[in-house]
Amino acid sequence: MKVMKRCSKCGKNKPLNDFWQARSKSHGRDWRCKECKREYMREYNKRPTSRELRRKQKPRKSERERIYLKKLRKKAFEVIANGQPIKCLRQKEWKCCSYSDFDFLTFDHIYNDGAEDRKKSLVAQKLYGWIIKNPQEARKKLQILCRNAQAKKELERIRRAQLFDYSLRT
Repeated sequence: MKVMKRCSKCGKNKPLNDFWQARSKSHGRDWRCKECKREYMREYNKRPTSRELRRKQKPRKSERERIYLKKLRKKAFEVIANGQPIKCLRQKEWKCCSYSDFDFLTFDHIYNDGAEDRKKSLVAQKLYGWIIKNPQEARKKLQILCRNAQAKKELERIRRAQLFDYSLRT
């Protein structure tokens, strides 16, 4: 005599072989028959993933927004430069770059307090707006560096920290 089991989805009595094995269940079989499970999985796989849902909710920046952000960034550079040519502050000292392309220039925190600004969520558009609204304070706090100079500054900071740590150990 075949052992039968009732499918909780369709309500039909079927042999145990028509149910998938499920070790977590007390009787060792899934609560839906294979047909009902296949139907469920087909529908489940048609649903959009969370990544696809996020993509639909948050559209990419439009070309107009990108142009606006670029203009805002340029205006912020002009504020920090204060009438001087917009170029890397360490260009002559470190010979790190010979161009003033806006894509390679960055705002650098003079006193390495950028983490505090990031906690206040002063990023990109908000940072540029803050620079334009508070030019005096921004000039005291920020400088224009190329990406190479900023990387070199960070490397020097790390090296100084390592030397300091080494002197404490001896």
